[in-house]
Amino acid sequence: MELRHLRAFVEVAAKGHFGRAAAALSLTQPALTLRVQTLEKELGADLFDRSGRVIRLTRAGEVLLPHAKRLVQVEDQALAEIKQHVAAKEGKLRVAYLTLWDGLPTNLVSMFRRRHPGVRIETMSGYSSENLERVVKRDADLAFLTIGVGRRAGVVMRVLDRHPLVVIMAPDHHLAARVSVPVAELRGERFIGLSFGVNNAFAKDMNTWLTRQMGEQPRIVAFEPPDQIASAVATSGGAVAVMTETRALVGESVGIVYRKLAPTPMIEYGIAFRKDNPSQPLADFLEAVDDSAPTITDGLSAGYEGVSRSSPARAATKTA
Repeated sequence: MELRHLRAFVEVAAKGHFGRAAAALSLTQPALTLRVQTLEKELGADLFDRSGRVIRLTRAGEVLLPHAKRLVQVEDQALAEIKQHVAAKEGKLRVAYLTLWDGLPTNLVSMFRRRHPGVRIETMSGYSSENLERVVKRDADLAFLTIGVGRRAGVVMRVLDRHPLVVIMAPDHHLAARVSVPVAELRGERFIGLSFGVNNAFAKDMNTWLTRQMGEQPRIVAFEPPDQIASAVATSGGAVAVMTETRALVGESVGIVYRKLAPTPMIEYGIAFRKDNPSQPLADFLEAVDDSAPTITDGLSAGYEGVSRSSPARAATKTA
């Protein structure tokens, strides 16, 4: 059996559709179909029941699927580890920037370039969930992300920065007359929430925190990605949203205002990397972070509260 044939089989089983599976694998549908048919011929059994409108696994397909998944996962892991090894050997550092976190990440990478001009840096960007997956799958050596994205086995997270969260609204909103807004007074307001897939763990933590403060769950009427939330609030006809003060300042250009919250929720940003990554450039980058990144202490000042329950223990925020 060829792995490419098993991969085609696994993808069709996952998608339930030959066309969608072909698109996911960047193949034409006839090419994908041929791979599945070749596998079926080799095994001497049909793997899919194609008689109805919905493609279903046959009993033979059900037996094969868990084994095929494991083989595909082993191939993916082997390829990822080889890529990581090659990157380390070539003196390359693969960095995933966090979309919408400006300032500190770029400053750290620029400082590292000056210290280690011989290291080739490859950059990419994405939201926190995507960046964490890049580290887990060894597609990136280091990722900047929201710490509240959740924990994964073998991945170390270090807190580098904290930002206060504020409430944004249209200038004619009744809460805009306040200098600061007690969180309890957001009860009954319509909220614009964070789109699914951006950072599900943090979104859940944020909703839990708001529920605790308000005494009821936030009334979320729409979901938007972070870079569209300010515009959505400005045109919503009275909705509010919570975002960092830094992004709220930028959002004022689209017609929103922001007010501080009491108590003030805080979001933590940081880096993630695999503990078993042997990359010397990564080790050098972490050393540079130790030398230049701001010190983040335990606990918060009075009037401030952490939102995420999945933040790493403080002992994990420094290299050994």
